[in-house]
Amino acid sequence: MMRSMGTDAASIGSGMALALITTLYGSVLANWVCIPISRRMEKNGGQESLVMELTIEGVLSIQAGESPTIIKRKITGIFRSKRRIRRKQNVYSFHYSSNSGNHTKRLV
Repeated sequence: MMRSMGTDAASIGSGMALALITTLYGSVLANWVCIPISRRMEKNGGQESLVMELTIEGVLSIQAGESPTIIKRKITGIFRSKRRIRRKQNVYSFHYSSNSGNHTKRLV
């Protein structure tokens, strides 16, 4: 590949400039577009699966002829357990913040 570039300094410079620009564009696209979209989709997917699980459990309980009080307890129990699991996952995640160039680690 290096042999095909030749010895002309102008062609090497323009090739390197193109490589740097495409790297910059890729970094900007990943950090400003793709990562936020991914996080939003992950969050919405978790909420959507919880709603579907609660709906299915409610419908199956109604179909089984269970009393409304028992159905309410079941759904409330599922919701609380999912919330507990989410809190446990968040406890162990670290966030880095910058104070005048010094990076500090804090537990959320």
